[in-house]
Amino acid sequence: MHALQWDTVVLGNADLVLGADKLKVAQKTADFPMLAGNVASTRGTWPKFPSFEIIENGCFRIGVFGLMTPAAPMWHEKLANDLAFLDILENAKEITQILREEQQVDLIIVLLHSGSNKKFGKQENLYAGLPNTNAAGWVADYVPGVDLVVSGHAHQTFPRRPIFHLNRYRAPLVAPGAFGNGWIEVH
Repeated sequence: MHALQWDTVVLGNADLVLGADKLKVAQKTADFPMLAGNVASTRGTWPKFPSFEIIENGCFRIGVFGLMTPAAPMWHEKLANDLAFLDILENAKEITQILREEQQVDLIIVLLHSGSNKKFGKQENLYAGLPNTNAAGWVADYVPGVDLVVSGHAHQTFPRRPIFHLNRYRAPLVAPGAFGNGWIEVH
């Protein structure tokens, strides 16, 4: 991961399965922050994951924040014993306000380990007592101040061909695929 020279990453549900100890080591050895602003340790045994990173690029201050699907306990039940997963939409609104007002960034990029289909999984999550796992479309449509949403988790690539204007959602939303099978470049 160091060879890719990433500025930051967002954790996903599969990353949490590694366990607290391995993630603590990964955090110490990584030369980039691992974001998961809506995940909190309930027993103090897990590392604290930052909500956002500020990237200075020339004359621009770019706020990047990362949130992951709150439905992780549906697939990995043991996580519910140690971690609280907070609602993506509410956290996105709070962090966007902090980045705009307190940090005074020029652009906001949201990294979401969450699908973009606003309807898929909604009933299942309500039944399980969890917020919607596929919240990327909700963030793109209902969080003012967001300039770009990058969505993962669903393992889809969107758009699949070069496109000059992304107008499906209020804010542009892209999904780079999974396992290196997609590539998204935004200008």
